[in-house]
Amino acid sequence: MDIKTLEYLEERAKRGRAIVNRIAQLKEQIEQMEKHGAEIRLRSVRGDYIGDFRNNPDADEMTRRMFNAFFEAANTEIDRLKQELADL
Repeated sequence: MDIKTLEYLEERAKRGRAIVNRIAQLKEQIEQMEKHGAEIRLRSVRGDYIGDFRNNPDADEMTRRMFNAFFEAANTEIDRLKQELADL
């Protein structure tokens, strides 16, 4: 095996580890939000406080949709990363 092959394999291994770590991070975030609930705090670009939205059984429809959008986006990203890992 020559140095170019080793460098190529090392780069793939680094990328693979980064993908696996990101998948684990997203799964942990989802798990924590489902287990303990979560809060979204909104601020304007200027930093002005807009409001807090908590994911709990009493949440209104808009709040539930915001959290569902996060779960959907996170799961979509996990699927994309899994495919990227498989292609690696």
